[in-house]
Amino acid sequence: MAEQAVLEGFNKKNATVAKTGAVRLAGVGVAPSTTIGPYDKSVHRNVGYISPDGIELSFDEESNEFIPWQEVVAIRKDLTKSVKSIKLVLWEISRENIAYFLGVDPAAIVAGQDGEFYFDEAGLPEFAHYQLNLDIIDGIRKVRLIGFDTQVSARGAIKFVNSDLFSLEVTISFFPASATDYPDLAGKTCRWIFGGFDTDASTQPGALEVLTTNLADATTGTAYSRSLTASGGTAPYSWAVTTGTLPDGLTLSSAGEIAGTPTTAGAETFTVTVTDSATTPATATKELTLTVS
Repeated sequence: MAEQAVLEGFNKKNATVAKTGAVRLAGVGVAPSTTIGPYDKSVHRNVGYISPDGIELSFDEESNEFIPWQEVVAIRKDLTKSVKSIKLVLWEISRENIAYFLGVDPAAIVAGQDGEFYFDEAGLPEFAHYQLNLDIIDGIRKVRLIGFDTQVSARGAIKFVNSDLFSLEVTISFFPASATDYPDLAGKTCRWIFGGFDTDASTQPGALEVLTTNLADATTGTAYSRSLTASGGTAPYSWAVTTGTLPDGLTLSSAGEIAGTPTTAGAETFTVTVTDSATTPATATKELTLTVS
């Protein structure tokens, strides 16, 4: 049985900060992506800048507890309601964002001259349903949340003050997808996609590094052979000289062996680079000196 000490198995690479991100809207029924790739700008609209408060994802949930006659605490608790919502503050005041916030049909907006536009707001807003795509990015770690059918469910006040940007605070709720709009996703509310995360800290290789720090001296006219070593990353490795040159008569194979018969005395300083076999290859370098007497 493989054992693991109490304080082994952690993976700090999976500690993530939502450094930046974006929110995009598309029509309900648009095929949701399965990877964190680029968007089609003709289909997905970027809502623009969001306040530095970021985005808050909340869960409105209710449950039913089962307490036997003979007990005073529940022996089972089932969720009976779970509604996801996100709250954000839009800092980009566009025609589309104003219509989205006020619940106005974009088709009812009348364009004027010099970039002006107007519309007449009804007593009650009529918020349209959209597919929502939320991206959160922290370096190579990325999260995409796709709400199949979402709608504005609450709004904050609009403030006109000289100490803050004109902003629009909205809460957007997620609803189950219909079989008409998403035949293969009926009843589902969203899709989560994660990229750049390690799945198991206990089995992940360490960082790639060159272990060889110095080389034995060589002698002119005498056969020479030394193997470079590395650790971490994903084997097998591939080696190359990337700066400088080896002494005359010696070569470095892709397997990491310096071999040959040196022909000239002297010292050569060079840099070797090792590359691993990961899907996204990692590299490491080391400066070495080889002296030929």
